[in-house]
Amino acid sequence: MNQRREQQDEKRLSDSTRSMMKSSEEIPVIARYLIPTVIFGNIGLFISGHLSLGASLLIYFQVAGEELIVDNFYIFSLRGIKWDA
Repeated sequence: MNQRREQQDEKRLSDSTRSMMKSSEEIPVIARYLIPTVIFGNIGLFISGHLSLGASLLIYFQVAGEELIVDNFYIFSLRGIKWDA
């Protein structure tokens, strides 16, 4: 009996509300489209920042007048880290 009542309550609530994208005047058009765009943009920047190169180590030294360069001796990014939860 409780389950049937809960289903009726959910249906009544669902029938009385609308999606943010389908609302007419309650939410301005700029907010309806700008907020999801900003959220997805932030998700993209977050993923991009964590998958890109964080730092690299360049070794430059001189031995007997000869310059030696070791490029990308150590590369650090969050992509290569194993997280322990």
